[in-house]
Amino acid sequence: MKSSKSWKRWYLETLALNGSRMIYQGGDSSGPIRVVDLGPYRALYFDSPSCQGRVHRHKPWIPASDYITSMVFGATLAQGHQLKRALVLGLGPGAVVHSLRKMSPELKIDTVEVRSTVIEVAKERFEVPDDELIEHICSDAAKFFKSYKDSGDEPYDYVIVDLAISEGPSPLVTQPAFWTALATLVAPQGVICINLWRGKEHLFDWTIRQMTKTFNQDPLCVEHKHIENIIAFSSPQPLEASHVKGGLKRLVSLGDELELNVRGGLEFLLRQMMELTPESTSESQAELQADSQTEHDPSLNDQSEALNSSPRDKSTDAQPVEGDTAEQEVRVDPYEPSSPPSAVEPTS
Repeated sequence: MKSSKSWKRWYLETLALNGSRMIYQGGDSSGPIRVVDLGPYRALYFDSPSCQGRVHRHKPWIPASDYITSMVFGATLAQGHQLKRALVLGLGPGAVVHSLRKMSPELKIDTVEVRSTVIEVAKERFEVPDDELIEHICSDAAKFFKSYKDSGDEPYDYVIVDLAISEGPSPLVTQPAFWTALATLVAPQGVICINLWRGKEHLFDWTIRQMTKTFNQDPLCVEHKHIENIIAFSSPQPLEASHVKGGLKRLVSLGDELELNVRGGLEFLLRQMMELTPESTSESQAELQADSQTEHDPSLNDQSEALNSSPRDKSTDAQPVEGDTAEQEVRVDPYEPSSPPSAVEPTS
């Protein structure tokens, strides 16, 4: 598979200079697939500097980014009733699958990914679970919707939409027919979560409009501005303050089990929810503050802060933190690339 010159140069001028290691290069008819190790993290790339996701290599269930914490929060929203079945549209490196498995070991999870090579890379390079409780389905969304309709299977309690191309969300998520079909496979008390990232503003607007029209309510949106992500939630039932409060309390209780960075992703999520539903989050905020006094691995906080620094910030660019050189973290974020340089072949 021929490598993109601009991606190659970006990699050599950013991640490679800071100790990253390319452990896999491959691809298929849809384009290149690359896997990069950087400190304790392993990241997936296609054919642009936009990272498709990352996991902690030794503890893959720990949300490696704030937006994964938000997606885990969606599962707690759906736990107002027993959480039995989850659907993930778009596998990537399987970060959220790792977190869901740790959170609910008996949860039945179906993943749908159009690229068979991505499924194999997720299994082999990111150690995504592959057992009797997890089925990885190689299919596009339209074919999967039809097969689900014909199967007579039970609806899903939690549905995650994480469909992306190299530079943003799939245009499919703006289509009315997509949301009509999606509404048929979520349980009456279930929750739908969508990850919208690095797209054009009109894609956000169109998608939010379709969600509002489909479920007759404005979706609950969490913004991750530093990586240009919006995580949006909706449900066939009204998402009220009581659901948010219950979900936040369950997420706080999961903090130790998932080793959530309470000074990072979880606290950020609570602040966002405080703005949206202030009456529902004050109690959870107090619980978080109490929980943050407990013992947590400080190295994970340091690593999170390092990876949340943009390479455009010259004060932190290429500055490794102290520690074991084998696991040394650097202040470069695979999610925060600079603008790709012009397509010039790097010289040796």
